[in-house]
This record gives sequence, C-alpha cells and structure tokens, in this order.
Amino acid sequence: MENAVAAGLADFELLPATRDRSLRSVKNYNRDLTQKFIRAYRNLPLLWDPSSKNYMIKWRRKKAYEELLVVYKDMKEDATVDDVKKKINSLRTNYRKELKKWINGDYTPSCWTFEELSFLSGQIQDPPAKISELSSVSLDLKGGD
Repeated sequence: MENAVAAGLADFELLPATRDRSLRSVKNYNRDLTQKFIRAYRNLPLLWDPSSKNYMIKWRRKKAYEELLVVYKDMKEDATVDDVKKKINSLRTNYRKELKKWINGDYTPSCWTFEELSFLSGQIQDPPAKISELSSVSLDLKGGD
C-alpha cells in the first residue's frame, strides 16, 4: 500500500507541468473543434440566413442540424441535435454581446470567435451603424493596418 501511495505522490509531483501542457493542448484542441463547428455552421446558411431559400423548409433545416451534429460529436460524443442548437445559441449570444459592445463604444472584441462569426453581422437585429466597419475590425484582429 505504501508503494502505491509513494508512486501516486511521485506522479503528483510531475502533475503541475504535465497538467499545464495538457490543459493547453486540450484548450487548443477544443478551439480547433469549435472553429471547425463554426465553419460547418457558416456553410449551412439555411440555419442562420433568413433570406436563404431553404430557411423555412423544416425538413432541410433538420437535415442541416444533423450534418452539424456529426461535426459536434467530435467535441461531445453523446451529443444530440438539441446540444447543437444550444451550442449555436451560445455562440450567437456571445457574438451579439461582443458586437453590441463594439457598436456602442470604443471597444475591441476580445473573444476569438468574433471574427469567425462575422458572417452573422447582417443577421443581428441591432443598429447597423458600425457593422459596415466590421471588416476593419477583422483586419485589426489579424494585426493588419
């Protein structure tokens, strides 16, 4: 029993450095998966663009959610279509909050998903005063002039 405890303590002493590295790699992995999910969502305008000819066709939207589910299962194996809808709602809510802050004041969006979700800018029901400037923010976030 003492050997097991000693072995456990030896592993514990190595844990902080290993944990930091693995947390970073998990964070990067999750970010990559989220980017993949956002790109798949962007490629399905019937889910986010009311002007899409398929936006009002329920069975096509259901099929599109099922396509997104395949991508989302890389993040959460037991995911359902409801989980996909919750993820989309979460991403859209965060994007809308960042966009409102940016529109209402001297604010630079801090969330890395802001640029990835910029295709939604025309779908947000807020005053479009600064939305036309969105491309310049995109350049600023990339470090351009």
